[in-house]
Amino acid sequence: MGGNLSARRRLDRLRSHQQHPRRRTLRQGRHRPRLRGRHPRPRQLPRHRPLPDGSAGAGGETLRVSRERERADATPAFTEISQNAPPRSLLPVGAPCNSYQMRNQIAFWLACSVACTGLLRAQDFQGAGRVIESAREPGQDGPLTRKSFAALRGKFIKDSENLSPEETAKGWLALVDTWMQLSSYSAMDPFPALPAVEKWDALAAEIDTRTAGKSDEKNGTLWLLASVLRDDEAESKRRVETLRKTWAGNDDALRYLIAFEEARWPLDAGTKLEQFRKSLKETNRNIRVPDLTGIPRQEAEELIFEALGKAADTTFEHEATREIAVEAVLRDPKRLKAVVWGLVGSPADGPLIEAMLPPDYVVARDDYTSRRGMAHYFSYLVDTRAFDKADKVRKQFPESEKFYLTFNSQGKGLGKEWRKNFRDYFLRVLREEPSEPFWLDLGRNVTPDDSEVWDFIRTSLDEGRVTQPAERGSARREWIDHLFGAGRTTEGMEYLAKFIASSTGDELRGLLLQQVKAADLLGDKATADKANEQLEAMVKKNEPDSEFVELELERGRLVQLEKVAAEWLKYIPPDYDSDYQPSTLVRVYDAAGRPDDVLAMLDGWPKWKADDFSVVIRGQSGEVGLCAARALVAKGRNADAVDILKEVIKAEPSQDAAYALLLKLIPGECETYLRDLARNLPFEERPLIWLAQWYSDAGRLDEGEAAIRKAIAIDPSDGEMGKGDRMRAYRVLGEIQRKQGKTDEAEFMAKIDKAIRLSEDADDWWGAGMNRRAMEMYGQALEFFADAYCIQSRLALRYESVGDSENALKHYQRAFELMPDSFGRIESHCFGCEGAFRSAAAQGVAERVFTALAAKPDAKAQVFYLLGYLRDSQGRGAESVEYFRKAVEKDPDYVNALDNLAGNAEAGGLSREEADRVSLKLLELTGGGEVRSVHDLKRLWKALVEKERASAWIRPKVPLYPLAATLKEKLGKGPSEEDSDNPEEEYDSYYPGNYRHQISGHPVIDALVEMMHSAE
Repeated sequence: MGGNLSARRRLDRLRSHQQHPRRRTLRQGRHRPRLRGRHPRPRQLPRHRPLPDGSAGAGGETLRVSRERERADATPAFTEISQNAPPRSLLPVGAPCNSYQMRNQIAFWLACSVACTGLLRAQDFQGAGRVIESAREPGQDGPLTRKSFAALRGKFIKDSENLSPEETAKGWLALVDTWMQLSSYSAMDPFPALPAVEKWDALAAEIDTRTAGKSDEKNGTLWLLASVLRDDEAESKRRVETLRKTWAGNDDALRYLIAFEEARWPLDAGTKLEQFRKSLKETNRNIRVPDLTGIPRQEAEELIFEALGKAADTTFEHEATREIAVEAVLRDPKRLKAVVWGLVGSPADGPLIEAMLPPDYVVARDDYTSRRGMAHYFSYLVDTRAFDKADKVRKQFPESEKFYLTFNSQGKGLGKEWRKNFRDYFLRVLREEPSEPFWLDLGRNVTPDDSEVWDFIRTSLDEGRVTQPAERGSARREWIDHLFGAGRTTEGMEYLAKFIASSTGDELRGLLLQQVKAADLLGDKATADKANEQLEAMVKKNEPDSEFVELELERGRLVQLEKVAAEWLKYIPPDYDSDYQPSTLVRVYDAAGRPDDVLAMLDGWPKWKADDFSVVIRGQSGEVGLCAARALVAKGRNADAVDILKEVIKAEPSQDAAYALLLKLIPGECETYLRDLARNLPFEERPLIWLAQWYSDAGRLDEGEAAIRKAIAIDPSDGEMGKGDRMRAYRVLGEIQRKQGKTDEAEFMAKIDKAIRLSEDADDWWGAGMNRRAMEMYGQALEFFADAYCIQSRLALRYESVGDSENALKHYQRAFELMPDSFGRIESHCFGCEGAFRSAAAQGVAERVFTALAAKPDAKAQVFYLLGYLRDSQGRGAESVEYFRKAVEKDPDYVNALDNLAGNAEAGGLSREEADRVSLKLLELTGGGEVRSVHDLKRLWKALVEKERASAWIRPKVPLYPLAATLKEKLGKGPSEEDSDNPEEEYDSYYPGNYRHQISGHPVIDALVEMMHSAE
């Protein structure tokens, strides 16, 4: 939800010591927080021009999303290109290497390991040995210095429990001295080894003794640390002022000192207002207006005009204050000296923009905020049908930036007739200027029966009017999708072949991908194979392409993929870490049933990122670990395979194939292992599902039923799993019920499973553009299980996308009615259901349904959670807090409600004590939470240490599986300080039982770490 992570996808941040960037929300992506180690499954993007959300799509440059993306539904998001993006040629095209498709082919790979051996001739493959030799080049080394520090830190943690407070204090400061010798200090610091809270006074006293009579910069930071340990606010403030004078001229250190102040002393409303008044006298830029709703309206307006008059880049912390500013400016726009783009939030602010704009205003091309604001103004003009004015704005944008103008073309912040207005405008423009980049948006704003537009697109293509390759490609895709969506598949395939014959480059690649997928769905293998061969010939030797890899694996073209991946190995720069290319070959050999080559890649490739396989598992997804485990089983090394499978599950607790193989390898140990795993992952349903499966296999049916019902209660919708694995719990429950003789109940579970599988197949047809067939399949799925909220939600979104509002509203109504019973304490939203609250129409239905449900005496906690969720989706974070509070009152262990309450703490005005209480409750339940925002460091540290001490996680052996050739090459070069990926460090930072490391992510500790080294 806007501005907050939610559901299981948040638990990665909840349980990690790092503060991850905010991820997609229900409106933008899957709604589920992840348990520690669970990696997201990115969806593949077509190789289109920049998308409406500002991303470049597949193959585009890495983009940094503006923080405004957090409120995407209230304020359309815009992006800026990151200056630190890796070279495009070194990254897989299409999606990150641990992509969604990697995990969706488990059944296919398992089948291939048996079937492909007989189908593929041994001589067709080069084999891992030859591939490695052909690509071998001198590699780069990693260091041992940080590894040594990791060992020292780990030893100190153990030893300090038996030391006196004074000895512990001296030992920790000695550890600090060792750490300071590292240049790459930030990834490895001594704070996870802090003494117990009971010894903090002794540590502060030892710092006093050590720094007595010294005034150098390093000791100044230790003084500050001592004041934090004592929780002496007055002393901390004195130390800050002393350091401010000491560090005059050291900009880095001063910057971190300011960060320390902001983290240590969050300002109350009165202090913020006082500082705001002061800043108005001292600065003329980057003014941030605090909440002014607590002072008289006239006084607030005067302060706002004073800020706006000084700084055109003024921004506002709270929406209510921005609304006061908007009303004041609309009454008296002449008081402004310049356009203040920080006031503009959406196209609804069009009248405000017109009031501020001078007649001769020109879009500033080097000013992101003005481009964003003018894009909102453009949308407002189109929606009010002021097309001539819209043309003037459009022509001020260079071709490379016109994608800004389409951000709102899907209806955000616009009136009821937005679709028709944009349709008319884009059609008007393209009739006169076919080179304009609006073909994609035209197609998305018309209904399938809009013959005027579709005839225009067809004739424009047939007559060759669209000459720009990118725009021609967009127009062609829209036309083909229209034909497929209307059920005119034969005509669509004919046009596809025609377009392919006259295309090159990225346009050709996109059309070939579409042809392969469409032909496969239609059963035309010859056409699919021919297009596949063309794709193989196009793949660049130095540009790994993840979408291509998944297609080749899915279609079983393994010999061809081996040849391509072997070439990729040769183009890895010696100083660039990339495990994607060798991991691709591991997957190829696994799918081909060649375990010797799988192990040869692991043992023989000299340039793995790290010298232990555990790091590869965490970096490349658990699927690579599964490949290795299957190879080891084939060679009779079951014990090694079990170790790897347990590490795969620890990294990705949702890996069903890993559980299935474990049940075969160690059936006698699985009950204990899975029960312990479920205890350590109380909000992960997979261990319970597979425990129930084990009970079912063992004939212990009552225990199996109890376990599986507990799994379903955790997450009834099980929405994050990929095709074939989703809602597995109902399949297992049906199996148990059948064995119990409960035939009717078992048949009902079978219908649920059939409905879900059919809807997943429908997703494939929808993804290929064959909308009519997909809608029929969704309808058929509901005949088996009408209460599947996820299918109802899918249909609502699909109908809305093709302009069928009547059917969309009907399915939204049913989906929202089913939501409360489909959510657990951690819910997930299935692929295809994302964005259920995106449109104004959907929000209206949700408002009506949830409000009615909340009025009932027996309303579930989920109803109030959903109302909070809706408010947050509308950009009304302050209002959402009350609903999240009510949800927590009804269910104190409701993780999602607690999580969002913590995420909206500032917007909702939570007191410091309440915010700490919520965050620490999340820590208790999940092992994580908003620990960065906990003010009371003593309570936080005590909670983290106690959580780690109580954890039943067993630290795995290290190394897990040494990568022999890589280890040999590193050892041959000797130690290097930048040892960034040794397994000990990986486990220290990320293994699930290590809660201490979360302290390093706290902003107070982070600022101290940075100051210690900036002062050197």
